[in-house]
Amino acid sequence: MPSYKSLEERTCINFHQPVGSLWVDTNHSRVEEIASVARDLDVACALGTTSSSLPNHGFHFPPNLSYVFEAAPAGYIDPRRLIDAQLKAATQSRATLIRDVVISHNSIGHLHRINTLSGKTIEANRVILTTGSYANSYGLTKNPLPMRIKTEVTLLVKVNESLVPEYAETPTLIYGTTGTKLTDFYLIPPTRYPDGHYYLKAGADTPSDFIVSTRSAMNTWMRTGNSSLHHNDFCNLISNILPNLPLDQTSMKRCLISYTAHGLPYIDEIESNVFVATGGNGRGAKSSDAIGAAAAKLALGSWNETLARDLFRVPQGVNEVLRSSPL
Repeated sequence: MPSYKSLEERTCINFHQPVGSLWVDTNHSRVEEIASVARDLDVACALGTTSSSLPNHGFHFPPNLSYVFEAAPAGYIDPRRLIDAQLKAATQSRATLIRDVVISHNSIGHLHRINTLSGKTIEANRVILTTGSYANSYGLTKNPLPMRIKTEVTLLVKVNESLVPEYAETPTLIYGTTGTKLTDFYLIPPTRYPDGHYYLKAGADTPSDFIVSTRSAMNTWMRTGNSSLHHNDFCNLISNILPNLPLDQTSMKRCLISYTAHGLPYIDEIESNVFVATGGNGRGAKSSDAIGAAAAKLALGSWNETLARDLFRVPQGVNEVLRSSPL
């Protein structure tokens, strides 16, 4: 959280909304595990049980569900504005920004050569690959990284600007529920998008999610995949917990989630002076500043993080396991 504030102040780009974070679950032990982690990290949070007669932080839930609530500075980020801030900070520090597509990478002695789609050739002593779900798609590494790429869908609910103040203090939500096809459901309150309109965003795992293992399959999914299969499931769940929210203008969006073998990002040197920072496991955006900082320090020859270095290494010999493992 402190890094968010310093980045916003440095770039004059606000991307963090400290509205708090609420986790509600039918699994009481899961909530207690989350609360236990918060206590270990000395993060203040409130535990409680939902009531059928009173709204809980703006939401309506069935009774007797466990919840844990973390107040501000917990909240959500606008990933587009976060990227804008990160790129602005980089260029302020004399980085050169080249907007192009890398199509190949090879090494000649200690020199690394990057070729781009527009015909540029860039040479460097060190390279950090931060290619997300497409890490194995362009042959940029000598060996494929052990990753599993899963499809996912999100729902956007267009919210009239006049209604936005009603949700100004609505926290982000993670909802572990039963009786629905949606699992690991999350919701972000209305925020302004690049088209100038406000949208509430919701996402979840669904039984229709599937593994994609090639660049062609990923591109096909992102361009033409059937994202509407669970539209009604999303709308029904949202209407239950936010009954006053109009759902007459909705749209489904597609995305890809990259999973690593150990559930943590890969931050590692995979060959001489070639480093990777990839594999967000569905949580990469909010942690991207810390992940990037750790990778940059590693590339410069140090690792002074409080977490053990080995936790983030790329394991060997598990790629086929990841390809065949269940969702």
